Amino acid sequence: MKPKSGCVELNNRTGSWRYEGRCDEVENDFFEITVWDGLGGYATQRIYIKCEQEEKPIGVNVLNVPLPIVAASPLPIWGDVRVINTPSVSVVSLPEVTIASLPPVEVSGLVSVTVPEVVTVTVGQPIDVNVLTLPEVAIASLPAVEVSGLVSVTVPDVLTVTVEQPIDVNVLTLPEVTIASLPAVEVSGLVSVTVPDVLTVTAEQPIEVNVLTLPEVAIASLPAVEVSGLVSVTVPEVITVTVEQPIDVVVITTITTVADLNAYNYYETPLTSLYVPVAASAAVIYDISRSIDQTIFTHLASGDSVIAQIIISPTSNPDYFYPAGITQELSVTSPNYPFVSNYFGRYLGVSFSNDTVTPATVEVIAQSQGPIIES
Repeated sequence: MKPKSGCVELNNRTGSWRYEGRCDEVENDFFEITVWDGLGGYATQRIYIKCEQEEKPIGVNVLNVPLPIVAASPLPIWGDVRVINTPSVSVVSLPEVTIASLPPVEVSGLVSVTVPEVVTVTVGQPIDVNVLTLPEVAIASLPAVEVSGLVSVTVPDVLTVTVEQPIDVNVLTLPEVTIASLPAVEVSGLVSVTVPDVLTVTAEQPIEVNVLTLPEVAIASLPAVEVSGLVSVTVPEVITVTVEQPIDVVVITTITTVADLNAYNYYETPLTSLYVPVAASAAVIYDISRSIDQTIFTHLASGDSVIAQIIISPTSNPDYFYPAGITQELSVTSPNYPFVSNYFGRYLGVSFSNDTVTPATVEVIAQSQGPIIES
């Protein structure tokens, strides 16, 4: 904003200014100086001028000027402009400027200098400028773009699309996948496998099949056959008989299963939780007829203590339980104990008795080589 009663000369490099009022008016005045950084940021400072009447003119000598300049009142006022909160611009280097000579200038009266809001400086060669801060720029809108003809779009080999909710996807084709090798898998515990009533297996090449038993087939009648000489009859190794309705089959021989006890196939039972009341006992029994190297892990889940006693029995009837001689107290300070057994029999288990005044809860898990089943 320009002053009302005078004019201002402003040095846009140093920020210094010079105010000069009109000769026929003496009154207070003010003006505003706005500094722009060329990137949209600016700051404005208002400067107040207090003018007083002067009785006589004052002579001012200016060097290298042939004529003296007489300034009428009010006197010129000088000052510096300090702008706060403006974007910082650091100029690393400026080209050297050499002024060969200036002609003499004769100035009479008052000189009015008008500086534009944005000062443009033109240099003859590039200069290095460090911009410390930049204002935020918001793009309000973009014009519509109309594309005619064929548009070529290049996408990367793998295109990743992120959506905020599930979408329906139609898979047209799937690539062929060849599995070179599979790592070895060790299964512990009991694995439940369900197969359909009829299992169809498709092989790319002939496979050998051993048929253990065949149903009996009764031939009602055969025509009379007269054979002379030696007759050679060839029977295939596998005979397939198809009947239209179910037939009763009598199995002459049973299948013999050979167990490889060196295969180290570990089985594990589910976790069993036993409640042992005060002055009472509870037991967990396992069928070990098809297993060896049994280990029973016991844990006192709640209570003060219980006495754990390993037992063996030829039956699951508690009247026939026989202590095997291994006893361990499970307490708050020592709540865990594994019972390692190498017994060969039908049933193996652990009996827990509670002689304290607090009911107890015991958790038990059994492991072995070969199937082990809780009874």
